[in-house]
This record gives sequence, C-alpha cells and structure tokens, in this order.
Amino acid sequence: MLALPFLAAAAAAAVTHSAIAVPSTALDGVVKPTTGLGPWCDGVENPLGDVDDFVLGVFNITNGQVSSFGDSLVAAPTDPDGPLAAKQKYLATFSSYPHKFLATFSLIDGRLVTQNVSTIHPTISINVQEGYEVILATRQVATTGDGFPQQFCGAGGTSTHPPLLAVNGDTAGWSLCYEPSPGIMNLVWRPQPGFYYEFDTCYPVQVQLMI
Repeated sequence: MLALPFLAAAAAAAVTHSAIAVPSTALDGVVKPTTGLGPWCDGVENPLGDVDDFVLGVFNITNGQVSSFGDSLVAAPTDPDGPLAAKQKYLATFSSYPHKFLATFSLIDGRLVTQNVSTIHPTISINVQEGYEVILATRQVATTGDGFPQQFCGAGGTSTHPPLLAVNGDTAGWSLCYEPSPGIMNLVWRPQPGFYYEFDTCYPVQVQLMI
C-alpha cells in the first residue's frame, strides 16, 4: 500500500495549511474491483467498486493546480470531552489531530468505513449533505453499515494519478475548513457560511485514495 506518512507533531495553529513531505504520486497500476458498484457511483467517471485499506490524502487545489504535497485524514472526535466522543467522528487532517488511530479506510457498498475497527465497532459514514462536515458514526455491532446512506465511490485511478474520493457523484466539492471547537481542520462537502466551521478559512482540496 502507498500510504502518506504521518507528521511527528501537530501544527498548533490548525488554520495554517501545514504540509507533509509526500508527493502526490500515482499508482503503478490500478485493479478495478468488480463488487460494490451501484447507484452511489452514478455520474462518476471510471468508477471503482469496493476498495480496502487505503489512506485518504488531501491536496490543496486553491490555484487550480494540485499541490505537490498534502496531508492525510484521520477520524477525530466531534466532541472530545463530551458524550459523543466515542460515537461520532469528523474527518480531520492529521496535522491538526495527530493521532494514527482510525487512519485507514475502506469503501464498502457506497459507505466509507474505518478499516481498523470495521469488524468490531465499525465507524461508518452517515448522511453527507451540502455545507456539512463529513461525519462517521460508530456502530455497536459488527456490520458494514446496513441502513447507513450509500453515497461514496472511488473515481478512476490511472498510471498517472491515484483514484479520487467522490460523494453523491462529485469529486470536486471537497474543502478543508477550520472548526474552532475542537480546533481542527475538517473535511467539508461544498462549504457554506453559517455552519460551525469558520467559512473564511475554507479552501478547496482534492481527496485521493492512497492505495
């Protein structure tokens, strides 16, 4: 697996766009899964089926070009000191939440699932809507997510570029935005003013499946 190394220390000011010294390299070859394709991949060019064991890499595209260096995403508590700490997770940059737990993922039947707990207490994507952070919810039973929305799909992947993460058929609506409480940079789909994150800190990113 081609994975993004994690930073040794957190960036104290999460608003700054800390980078990691990992290039946006492509896969040598892509094997397209034959299972896991469904309506959640409608509108996605060259869709992938189920994909196991990947890291999510995020790369700044503010200037219309994909940055040469990026960050990785990990599952971070939405409410670190409250009752939801163990139940709901944001997708946050590792530089703003430097913890390796819940740092690899799978796509299973249109759902984004944390790879390292998927057979015990799986953490699974819940409904992704415009303007909202991506949130994962922890199930108390071993399941891949029956009843959870099916919205995610891998897009393409060639000898020159890794696959991209799509939600609701869209790969271009991703941004990172600063959430002052708990003080992390979160993945948001089509950010808008008036949410918990600070809208003026948002910047567009490309989300790659580093397989």
